[in-house]
Amino acid sequence: MKTFTSLLFVLLSFTLPAFAEDNCSVSLDANDRMQYSTDHIQISRKCDKVTITLNHTGALPKTIMGHNIVITEQSAMQSVVSQSAKMGLNNNYIDSDNASIIAASAVAGGGESVTISVNPLQFEENKSYVFFCAVPGHFAGMQGTVKVI
Repeated sequence: MKTFTSLLFVLLSFTLPAFAEDNCSVSLDANDRMQYSTDHIQISRKCDKVTITLNHTGALPKTIMGHNIVITEQSAMQSVVSQSAKMGLNNNYIDSDNASIIAASAVAGGGESVTISVNPLQFEENKSYVFFCAVPGHFAGMQGTVKVI
């Protein structure tokens, strides 16, 4: 039994860092039906930088069914979304001067991928964070929570 316990400890010690390491890179998909593949992103404070990749698995171009990913505090989401239409596709539907935006990607069309990077230390404890698509009309069905562990 002691040998089994020792072996189990050794095996777990190798898997735990891999789990933490996996949280430094996140991938999610978006499709032509205005859906993300997940409604939850989990990242680790142990990472120096977290890379989030959005893969548009659909076929339609970004001028028709483009998607992006924006991260803000939950309390700021509605104001960012309200500004998105007037910002237009040329600005990726984002006001780059908006300080409440933690990160925002370019708009991806079908078959394209875009990547953003964030520093986990940007996220304050005891605050709620969200990710969403800022393309007008999309955020209602394309949003989720960001959990920093």
